[in-house]
Amino acid sequence: MIARLLTRWVTRLLTREKLQFAILAAMRMGISFSQLVIVVVAGTLLDQADFGRFAIIYAGARLLAAFAGLGAPSFLLKDVPWRQAKGMPWHSAGAATLTFIVYPALICAAVGAGAEAIGRTGTAYYPLLPGEGAAMALLGFVWAGMLALGAYVRTTRGATEAMLVADLYTPLAMLAALTALWAAGLPQVIRIVLLCCAIVGATQLAMLAWHAVRGWIPVGGPNAEPVRIRELVAYWGTVLLNTASTQIDILIAGSVVGPVATGVYTVIKRFTNVLAIPLSIAVWIIAPQISRASATGDRAVLERCARTANRLSFLPCLVLAAGVGASAPWWFAWFGFAMTGEALAVLGILLLANVLSVAFGPAMAFATQSGMPGLAVRSLALAIAVAGAWMALGGAWHGIAAIALGQVIMYLFINIPVRQVILRQYGFDFTILAMLRRAPRHP
Repeated sequence: MIARLLTRWVTRLLTREKLQFAILAAMRMGISFSQLVIVVVAGTLLDQADFGRFAIIYAGARLLAAFAGLGAPSFLLKDVPWRQAKGMPWHSAGAATLTFIVYPALICAAVGAGAEAIGRTGTAYYPLLPGEGAAMALLGFVWAGMLALGAYVRTTRGATEAMLVADLYTPLAMLAALTALWAAGLPQVIRIVLLCCAIVGATQLAMLAWHAVRGWIPVGGPNAEPVRIRELVAYWGTVLLNTASTQIDILIAGSVVGPVATGVYTVIKRFTNVLAIPLSIAVWIIAPQISRASATGDRAVLERCARTANRLSFLPCLVLAAGVGASAPWWFAWFGFAMTGEALAVLGILLLANVLSVAFGPAMAFATQSGMPGLAVRSLALAIAVAGAWMALGGAWHGIAAIALGQVIMYLFINIPVRQVILRQYGFDFTILAMLRRAPRHP
């Protein structure tokens, strides 16, 4: 009887919509934690120099996927539903293949060849071993394909499957490659990356074949239009800059401080990035509401969205910051890192950077979902230019502590311009400062 009552209560509580929302929220949290899991597994199984190079390849492949993908994920999310709603044919199979496969392959091949050529010069600023640059380019290519495939799946099959395809399959493949080659006694970095590429590539081919057999691929007929590159440029810029803002510090560290110090920095960064998980989930929850409210000019809903994001994210961020800081001696020892003054400075600065980022609230969500993508692009570009210059110069002189300080500079230059524009245009503050004031009453 108790089991029957419990089943009835759960059934009433979790309607289909609520259950789907709970599943998606759990998946978003899992996706956010996946980067930390990869760092923990790789840092445990590889020595410090190999782990540093692995971190550089992983970050470089993520950035290359955004660069070579030509903005395909964002373009597909907009273009496929729009054409379906208008009853218009989609692009031809040849045009889609050229845009989403051939062009990215050519870009990644050129980057891989360039990386290997630079490596043969023997410059001290190139941290990878022979062949690892080409492996990074191959990983970037299959990752770009997975992101585009995930966006396509989102428009045709649903959000749950799309999250798995775009955000989880590649990290899971990397974990599988790491553990398989470590168990086989062959944990070389290049072999790990190549096995991951093989797993992801085979998954893509299997998915495409399955979707083709089921008739889910919306290929246009003889009157279908080609894909115009200029249509992709606006989407490409935002995707590339967003990815660059999260990976540029690791790539610069690899060039100016070497693989071992880069490995230490990467581990600390991934642990401190946990602080931003509540905000990422909150933004995912409120993004559709921001878009609808900005379309109707509903200031009250926009302000309520900001307060919801702050309420869901800031206090959990502080709790996580205390947990990460208190547990630092344990995970430093786990990875074999000495608790030097420089490492502790990096930990403190990156904790501050993440708390600062969460305190600014959903800045990028407001910029992109409120019809101001140009503001987001300009803020990101300025932040990357200023913070990147600081990281390169400061890192060469003062090591990874200066690179960590560049993250603080990055967050300030990303968020302050957006805050000022939103404050001027809508008359309210979406940062944590809004939580310190009494919520206004709207008629």
